[in-house]
Amino acid sequence: MNKLRALQRLVARSERGSITPLAIIYAVIALAAALLLFAAADLYLERKQLYTHADAAALAAANTFELSEVAAEDGTPRIQLDQAEATEAAEAYLAAHGSSELMLVNVTVDEDRVTIYVEGRWQAQIGGMFFPVSVPLGVEVSAQALFQ
Repeated sequence: MNKLRALQRLVARSERGSITPLAIIYAVIALAAALLLFAAADLYLERKQLYTHADAAALAAANTFELSEVAAEDGTPRIQLDQAEATEAAEAYLAAHGSSELMLVNVTVDEDRVTIYVEGRWQAQIGGMFFPVSVPLGVEVSAQALFQ
């Protein structure tokens, strides 16, 4: 009986503190999951901000027509946008209001509609020293010139 108790005490001593390494491992996993969740949210917000800048640049490009250039066919006004003026307006807006990483890639003008493609780059803010991740982002936006 004494040998059984001695064996039980020995087993109990060897299992003391075995929860500590397990708790440390779970804490590291939880921290990594939190960092991943934060990075995903930051990437989503960066894309939304890129979309907002591209949308505003497209609106600026769509409003480059002069009232004297509006032609009327069959009693309805028709707007014809200029490619160079639309590109210049979109570049000016992005230079004034966007970050330095934004790049206007393409501007397409189809009569009264402007379609622009803007690219940016997302860099991980937290955890960037451990995981230096950089993701290219791109959005395409259209805007139509309206005669009001």
